[in-house]
Amino acid sequence: MSGAAIGGSMVAAVARTAAAQLAAFLALLLIVSAAHKVSQRARTRRAAQQLGGLQASRAALLAFGASAAEAIAGSLLLMPAARAAGAWLAALIWGAYCAALLRALRAGRTDVDCGCSFGSAHRPLGAFQWMRALALSVLACCVGSAAMVGAPSASAAAAFGARSTPLFAGLGLLGVYVALDQLAGLRPLRAGGVA
Repeated sequence: MSGAAIGGSMVAAVARTAAAQLAAFLALLLIVSAAHKVSQRARTRRAAQQLGGLQASRAALLAFGASAAEAIAGSLLLMPAARAAGAWLAALIWGAYCAALLRALRAGRTDVDCGCSFGSAHRPLGAFQWMRALALSVLACCVGSAAMVGAPSASAAAAFGARSTPLFAGLGLLGVYVALDQLAGLRPLRAGGVA
């Protein structure tokens, strides 16, 4: 095997590992988000009503559908054989969410609680929320594209390592995500001041 072939296979292995870790992060984020929506039903319904401009009954249906879609996409992302479908569904969810946030911002409705924070505090709507949704949608597209390329089969022992390592990396990335979410909500930071 030539040096170029070895280098190419190493790059492909690193890319597959990174895609699996990102898939685990996105899956965990979607599952936690779905659970958060279920536990905060009133807030989620209110956010759906404000972002979608819907009546309360339709907002409740949209909130339920969003949490179900997130749970399904997250579950699919955890299964290598269904990862591409989960990633594309996740990209669609975050893309639609990004569009709803942009529509609210264009209408000058910064008072809307997007429901996108794990904390209970209401934060004014701004560029951070729609840029986050856009970034998550792009990440999901990258994972979906990588999953469509496929991965070679592995032995049972290697397969366990291939499943557990991305899961731990995904948990770490989720921790960083939640910490950044909390930092973004600090009023002095949002106002440009120093605490």
